[in-house]
Amino acid sequence: MNIDNYISLGTNTIAIMVKGRATGASKTIIATYNVVKLSLSSNFQIARSLEPNTPFDVTYTIEGDADKVVEFYIDGVLASNATVSSLEPVATKVQRLNGLNPGKHTL
Repeated sequence: MNIDNYISLGTNTIAIMVKGRATGASKTIIATYNVVKLSLSSNFQIARSLEPNTPFDVTYTIEGDADKVVEFYIDGVLASNATVSSLEPVATKVQRLNGLNPGKHTL
């Protein structure tokens, strides 16, 4: 069952009841879900070229009410995973990248 229509942003408490067809026995489970809205944006110009071995910064903003982990992958390899606390509902961070070989890379 899809419960998307029954939950909203914030803390949601849901009671799930399961009832046996043959026995009529039932069991209720209470579950609490914390629903957050996350947004990630950056003004990094991905198509620009750089001189070899030039460090560069990727500035990004992440928004949301819960603790967040932002993972940066370079060429499919995890480069860092910064944790942004729930105490920072809107946070602007900088990821410094350096030591890349000349050529095309994926971020």
